[in-house]
Amino acid sequence: MKALTLTDYIQENIQHDNEFATHYDREKLINEIAVMITSARKEHHMTQAELAKKIGTKQSVISRIENGRGSIIPSIETLAKIGTAFNMSLHLKFQEAH
Repeated sequence: MKALTLTDYIQENIQHDNEFATHYDREKLINEIAVMITSARKEHHMTQAELAKKIGTKQSVISRIENGRGSIIPSIETLAKIGTAFNMSLHLKFQEAH
């Protein structure tokens, strides 16, 4: 019998459990945002405190966003401010769900 991998388990549950799929997609989005912001901040040689000051918030907010803690998706306004701080633009798109 073939061992079940984590990827297999996730794909199986995404296909058969709508609640799991919705939660998985949300967590994946939170993680992708965290990675994008952390990478951009480091590429710009900026600390969390410096980024927070540039966008008018606290360092703890940047930390929560970068760590994905609390499962909070930053607002479009916050993401736009972060983009501006890096001299970058924000692009959003809709795509077909699973």
